Amino acid sequence: MENQYVSESLRIANDIIQLVKIDLKDEMNRQILASYIFGVLNAKAIQESISPIDVQVTMIRVGIEALGYSPEAATQMT
Repeated sequence: MENQYVSESLRIANDIIQLVKIDLKDEMNRQILASYIFGVLNAKAIQESISPIDVQVTMIRVGIEALGYSPEAATQMT
């Protein structure tokens, strides 16, 4: 079962993507959005005292599931 930080992070990322209405096919836009989302989720992790490894794993999942990156690209971004 996935933990609360992961599920909330995926929900937040998807909410942001829905709100900003940018073209995720444009790689520059997608990278900028990924940076913003990762900043938001890092702030959440600090507030909740989430371990760095859990943050990294969550960021990789967000990159893959919410932003459509390949596992390799998502891993390189974190």
